[in-house]
Amino acid sequence: MLDSEAALLITSHDRRFIECLGQRFLLIVAGELIEMPGLDAALARMRKDAGVAGTKAASPVPTGDVFANEEDSERLLEQIVSLEEKLAADEARKKKFQKPKLQAERRLELDTLYARLEGLDQSDQ
Repeated sequence: MLDSEAALLITSHDRRFIECLGQRFLLIVAGELIEMPGLDAALARMRKDAGVAGTKAASPVPTGDVFANEEDSERLLEQIVSLEEKLAADEARKKKFQKPKLQAERRLELDTLYARLEGLDQSDQ
């Protein structure tokens, strides 16, 4: 690793590469530099500013208590697996490269998704 305080600007279409390498995510919005809590937040803000409604990466999880069909439960499970992988990858980094805010956000989101999954299991019985 470099022992300097130099900044490095990296561009890539490889999201995993950016997540692994990036320590801070900054956006320039209306001439202001804004620090984002993580890559997901930065991408969401960019999509919002650009007026883009969705993303190819993840499908939204239904907001109701009961899932409309099996496809919705599959999407929920995919989101849980994806979040668990991202959380594990961040926790596997050296302590100084970890992102505690992002870890906390992912844990809260996982709790919500697990609660929805539990509700789905109970409705099937």
